[in-house]
Amino acid sequence: MDLNRIRNYAALIAIVGINVQKGQEVDITSEVEQMDFVRILVEEVYKAGAGKVNLNWTDTAITRLDIEYADVENL
Repeated sequence: MDLNRIRNYAALIAIVGINVQKGQEVDITSEVEQMDFVRILVEEVYKAGAGKVNLNWTDTAITRLDIEYADVENL
């Protein structure tokens, strides 16, 4: 996919999917592997009027380790 198409997709998510309102705080949760797209999405969310964007990164490999090494009480 070319960068222009990806940027248009991110703008569509920001404007239609999230429906960002001026000054709104937006939370985005994503796998770290999607960092390049999320950077574009964050820019489009700000362009759509967001006041603040909060990122919540996840990593499947670390989540698996958390589960594998957690004691029963923490699961």
